[in-house]
Amino acid sequence: MQRQLVIDRSSFDVLQALTSSQHTSHWWHCHTRFDPEHQLLSWQWRNAQGGFDYITHAQVADYEPGLYLRLSYMWHYDSKQAMQPIGPFHMLFECTPQAGQTLLTMRVSPMDAGAPYLHPYIEEMAAGWDEMLPKLRAYLERTPALI
Repeated sequence: MQRQLVIDRSSFDVLQALTSSQHTSHWWHCHTRFDPEHQLLSWQWRNAQGGFDYITHAQVADYEPGLYLRLSYMWHYDSKQAMQPIGPFHMLFECTPQAGQTLLTMRVSPMDAGAPYLHPYIEEMAAGWDEMLPKLRAYLERTPALI
């Protein structure tokens, strides 16, 4: 799965909005833990009772601020599926600066190309990103400055 989106912000701001709870809490309604030094990224969505609805956890394989974030061993846990892990996946966020804007390219693929049981989940993930990427763009374009 691949998605692309042009955002009227710097590539540094785009990656920060994907990796900081200060920002993901506004446009994605999730808590984010990002620690590239210890190779960790976790996105967590809680329900009204404080329990987890969804958790996505990944190893940060490579990170260059403002340019890209490459994730490996990405697993998704869904409370509706008894928190049985779904994955693993590779995920890449690549930012290409373009005259004051950023072309964000996102790619997701199963780590095991011969894992057909993951294809329905990738389709569901694609639909989720199709909904969330415009929210990311809207958040960035209305927020004056990221910290």
